This record gives sequence, structure tokens and C-alpha cells, in this order.
Amino acid sequence: MKRLIYIFIIVLAVLGTSCNRKLVYEDERTFAADDWLRFQPETFQVPVRNVDDCYHICMDMWIDTAQFPEELLTLAINMTSPNNERRMFYGYVHVREKGRWQGEYEDGMLHVRQRIRQYFFFNVAGTHEVEIAQATHRYDLRGVKRIKFYVEKAELKYPE
Repeated sequence: MKRLIYIFIIVLAVLGTSCNRKLVYEDERTFAADDWLRFQPETFQVPVRNVDDCYHICMDMWIDTAQFPEELLTLAINMTSPNNERRMFYGYVHVREKGRWQGEYEDGMLHVRQRIRQYFFFNVAGTHEVEIAQATHRYDLRGVKRIKFYVEKAELKYPE
């Protein structure tokens, strides 16, 4: 009987870890004094194995709404591939729309989830360096407690 329970637990553990195959990379950063400085980008090392797949580039943010002044957070994303090819694009996190906060409250902070680039293709396999900076007109952006940057595999669907 105990052997059956152990086998059942092992099968559940294997199934639980294999269900999250869409997530390719994930990392979090916390800002001192809830302050994201404009000229100090956050750097992430994203491993890419398959260049034939497309990906969603996503961002989660935890925001103190009493301090956060913006409705739309503009992000500057700079990517450097293993062969030193550089790509740059802007991403946008919609924090407020028509005066209403977007997201859900967790522990007194607003948690906003956003895809900042959909159906993105990497050109070469290997570790890509991704720098993300806040690109607002403010030197220090108050109210940002922490960010989570993640890349997930996307299912590209062509029109029929």
C-alpha cells in the first residue's frame, strides 16, 4: 500500500513539472525604496534553444498606487544575441485605463500582468542578454515595488 502511495506521489510530481513547458525563462527584481531609476536598466540572461518557436515576452509589476504617477509605462528593451546582433523595441504596460487601475491587488500592491511583445522570434539559439529600462520622462519612477520578466512559448496560429 505504501509503495502505491509513493508511486502516485512521483507520478503527480512528474505531471506537475511537465505541465509548465510554456515557460522558457523567468526572473524577478525588487527595487530599493520602490523607485525604478531611468538610467539603470535591469539585465536578464535568457536561454533560447529553439529558434523555430515563437515566444511571448511578458512583464508582471507590483505597484504602490499611492505613489505611481503614470497611466502607461513605457519600457525600452534592448536585446543582444550570442552573435552580438542587437535588437531594440519599446514595450508598454497599461497600468490605468480611463482612470481605472488594471490588475489585481495583492498585499496592498497592484499586480499588473502584461504581454509586452507577442509572437516574437529569436534569430539564433543561445543565451540572449535582455536589458529592460523604464522609458518614461521621469528620472526616478516611484511606486514600482518589483518586476517579473518572463518569456513563454507561444502557439502561432495562421489564418485559415
